[in-house]
Amino acid sequence: MSMKSILYTFLLCLCLVIQASYASVSDSIYATESSNKSPIDIVADVRELNLGARTHYFEDQDGLLTIHDIRSLSLDSWSVQKAEQVNFGYSESAFWVKASLKNLEDEQIVRLLEIAYAVLDYVDVYIYSDQELIQSIALGDKKPFSQRLIKQRNFLIPVRFESEEVLDIYIRLKSTSSVQVPLNLWDSREYYQSDQAYLLAQGVYFGIALVMLIYNFFNYLATNERSYIYYVGYILCLPSFLASIDGLTFQFLWPDSTQWNDLALVFFLNGMFFFGTLFTSTFLNINYQEHRRLKYFLNLIIVISAIMAVLSVILPYSAMIKPTAFFATLLCTTLVLTGAYRWMQGYESARYYTIAWFCMLGGGIVLALSKFTLLPHNVFTQHAMQFGSALEIILLSVALAERLNREKRKAYAAQKETIRIQKEAYIVLEERVAERTHELTLANKALEKFSATDAMTGLKNRGAFDKSYNEMFAELSQAKDVLSIAIIDVDHFKKFNDQYGHLVGDDCLKMVAHCINEVVTRPQDIKARYGGEEFVLLLPGTPEVGAVKVAERLRERIEQSPFDVSGEQVRVTVSIGVCSRVPEQDYDQQAMFELADQALYKAKEGGRNRVATSL
Repeated sequence: MSMKSILYTFLLCLCLVIQASYASVSDSIYATESSNKSPIDIVADVRELNLGARTHYFEDQDGLLTIHDIRSLSLDSWSVQKAEQVNFGYSESAFWVKASLKNLEDEQIVRLLEIAYAVLDYVDVYIYSDQELIQSIALGDKKPFSQRLIKQRNFLIPVRFESEEVLDIYIRLKSTSSVQVPLNLWDSREYYQSDQAYLLAQGVYFGIALVMLIYNFFNYLATNERSYIYYVGYILCLPSFLASIDGLTFQFLWPDSTQWNDLALVFFLNGMFFFGTLFTSTFLNINYQEHRRLKYFLNLIIVISAIMAVLSVILPYSAMIKPTAFFATLLCTTLVLTGAYRWMQGYESARYYTIAWFCMLGGGIVLALSKFTLLPHNVFTQHAMQFGSALEIILLSVALAERLNREKRKAYAAQKETIRIQKEAYIVLEERVAERTHELTLANKALEKFSATDAMTGLKNRGAFDKSYNEMFAELSQAKDVLSIAIIDVDHFKKFNDQYGHLVGDDCLKMVAHCINEVVTRPQDIKARYGGEEFVLLLPGTPEVGAVKVAERLRERIEQSPFDVSGEQVRVTVSIGVCSRVPEQDYDQQAMFELADQALYKAKEGGRNRVATSL
C-alpha cells in the first residue's frame, strides 16, 4: 500500500467518524421530550440492563440543589435521556440523573447498579421506595478506595427490589473530568463473569506492554541505543495512563492516595508526549543538519511536555485536563505527519512507525471525541486507545527490531569489507616487511661497526647519546614531564694535555668518568662522553633544583678527587651548564641542548669550576 493510499484511507475513516458523531449528537442527551416517564421493568431473566436510554437528567448549574430540592421538581423540569450512554462532557455544573425501576416478579431481586466510569470525582446515590429514603451512598474517586461498598474499579451499589416494588434512584454527579455516566443494572453473577472477561483482556494488554518494555530495555542495555530507553519510558507512561482512566491504578496501586490519583492521569499523559517525541526524534533520525526546523519544533514539543508534566502535579486537574486533551490530539497528528514525511523521504524505519501512530491516533481521536460527547460512550470508544496503543506498541517494537536487524546487516557487510581490506593490507604489509627486513639487515651490519660505548671512559658515546636523547625527549614530551641536561667540560684541558701529554689527559678523562658513575646512579639517567673533554648527562623527571644539586655534587667530587701525575697532586676541576625544561613538540631538541651549552659557557666566563643554569 502506498503512502498516499494510507493517507486517503485515514482521512476517509476520520470523516466517517465525524459524520457518525454528528448523527449521535442529533439524538443525544440534550433531547427534551417528556415521554418515557414510566418505570423501567425489572425481571429475573434479564441479567444485564442498560439504563441510559430510560433515564432523565437535570443540570444544576450552580451545584447547590439538595436531594429534597431535586425531588420537589416538576416532571417537566427533567430532560429525557435518549442515548444509551449518558455523557455531559466537560462541565462545571452538577448533574442529576433519575431512573425509576419496578420489580415485576413475585419474589425479591438483588441487582448491582454500576456507574462504569472510574474517574468521576463525586457520585452521590439516593434510593427511594415510595417517599422513603432507603439508601444513601457517597462515592467518587475523591474518597479513599477502602470506603467503597464493593471493592471494584467502577462504582457498584447493591440494590434490593422487593416483590412489585418501585424504586426511584437519583444520582448526583460533579467532576472535573468528563461527566460520563455509563449506567447499567447487573445480576451479580453476570457482572463478575463479564468483569473476568474484561480483566483477562486487560491482562493481555498489560502483558503485551510489560513484555515489550522488558524486551526493549534489554535491547537498550545491549546496544546503548537511546531510542530503546525513550521507548521504554513511553511504554511505562502509556499503560499507566490507560490504567488510570479505567481506575485500575486507584484500585491496585494507590487506593488511599486520592490527590495523586487525580493528578496521575494528566501526569502520565504528558509523560507519553515527552518520551514519545524524544523517541520520534531519535528513531526517525531528525537532526539539525537535514531537518533544522522540524528538529526545533520537536524540541519545543519536548519542552512543553516536560513543563506540562511538572504543572500537572502542581495545578488542579480541572486546569490541566482540557489543554492536555487538545495537546494530545495535536501531538498525535504531528507525530503521524512526521513519520509520513520521513517515509516519503525514503527512510525505511518510518514505514512501521507511521502505521503504528496511525493506530494510536485513531484510538486517541475516538477517545477524545467520546470525552467531548461527539461520540457515544461504549466499550469501543472507552477502550479505543487501548486497542490502538496495543497495535502501536507491537508495531513500534517490530520497527525497532527491524531497524536493529538492518543495522546488523549493514555492520556485517561493513565487517566483510573491512576483512577484505585487511587481507589486502596484510599482503601489502608482508611485502613491505620483507623490504624493511632487508633494509634493517643492512643497517644492523652497519651499526655493528659502531659501538654504543666510549671505549676509553666506558660511558655512552655521542651516537648512543643522540639516540637516547631523541627517545627521552619524545617520551617526556608526551608525559608532560621535566627533562634536565647537564654539559660538563674539564677546565683548561688543552693546557693540561700540552703540559702532561695525551696519555695523562686520557687518565684525567677516565677519572672524571669514574666520578660521574659514582655520583649519577639512577638507572634511567643517561651518562655519555660527548666529545673531547666534554661529557653530558640526561636526567629525566628531575627539575632544575635537583639537577643543580647533582651537578654540584659532581663538581665537588671531581675537585676533591686526587689525581697524581709523577708523584705530584694535580687539581682537576670542571664547569657545568644545566638546562631544565618540559619538552614540547614545538620546542626543538637542539635548542634545549644549546641552552645547556650556553649555561656551560656562562660557568666558564664566571671563573670556571662552577655550575650555571640557563635562563
